[in-house]
Amino acid sequence: MGLMDWIVMNWKQARVRCFERDNYKCRKCGAKASDVHHIIPKKFRGTDDLSNLIAVCDSCHKKLDNDFIRYGKTNYVRKMIQANRKL
Repeated sequence: MGLMDWIVMNWKQARVRCFERDNYKCRKCGAKASDVHHIIPKKFRGTDDLSNLIAVCDSCHKKLDNDFIRYGKTNYVRKMIQANRKL
């Protein structure tokens, strides 16, 4: 097994664990979750660790991605961390 195979397998496992932890429901609106969102994006050194993942529906995932563009890295990450403390 090569490194890329291990990374893909690890992501698939993290994704399933995230859905199970969140009962397959969107952490933002409660609808059925279809995606897993990185609170701190991978391009900013976010990880696939369960503490950095939330299950979301497609609509909320798009909104979260748009929020990242609108607020910028620092304010977006601060907003996401504060919001997830309440969940």
